Formats: sequence, C-alpha cells, structure tokens
Amino acid sequence: MLKEISVDQINEIADLSNEARDAQGRLLDKTQIVDQFDDAQLVQEEIGTFETLDASLNNEPLTRLKQTVDALAPAARRELIAVMLIGRGDFAAGEWDKALSQAENTSNDSDTARLTEKVLLHDYLKKGLYLLRPA
Repeated sequence: MLKEISVDQINEIADLSNEARDAQGRLLDKTQIVDQFDDAQLVQEEIGTFETLDASLNNEPLTRLKQTVDALAPAARRELIAVMLIGRGDFAAGEWDKALSQAENTSNDSDTARLTEKVLLHDYLKKGLYLLRPA
C-alpha cells in the first residue's frame, strides 16, 4: 500500500503536527481572540487553523512541520494526503486506491500548506495509519 512514504515518516509528521498544535494552544492561552465582526464562523475558522501560530514569533514547531512535509517527494506527499483522507473519514481503509486517486487529482504546489494548516492533522494521520494497518 505505502510505497513512497514509510509509516515512520508519517508518525514523525503526525508528531510534529501535534507539537505545532500544542504550541498553538499555548499561544491561544496567552491571547484573547476577539470577534470584532460578531461572526462565530470567523472565530472558529481562525482557531481551527495554525494561522495564529504562523503569525507569531515563536513558530518553530510549525516551521519544522512545513519543512518536513515540503522535503517529501511529490508522490510521498500524495500518499500522506491519502492517509489523511482515510483518517478524516473521506474514504474507508479498503478504498486506498480511491483516496490516492483523490490525492493525485487535487495535488498541486500548495500541498504542504494544505496539509500543515490542519490542526487535526496528527489525529487524521494516526487514525489513517490505524485503519490501514495490516490485518
């Protein structure tokens, strides 16, 4: 199933994503997000991404995550996206070829950003790996 990326690499990326999420949480604990537009969707979207952390001066965990994902070959990034799609519930584990096809069809130069902006990337990758484990 996985040909271009190893389980160890996916676990490393999941761990880096978790570190970035923890850093985001620490930053949010120190700041107050004010909804100036009285739009709950806007606040939820801001908290649901790493934009706040990326805009901060202390974004080392997110930087390392982006560098690690960016260093992957395009085929490895597509497999990483497919694992994420399965972990997110877009596809069942038995639909690996469909998930990989979806990742290939939507793959572009912004794959790194698309992956690393997801606060739940760690959870999606870990669940995807769990679902894809050999029987």
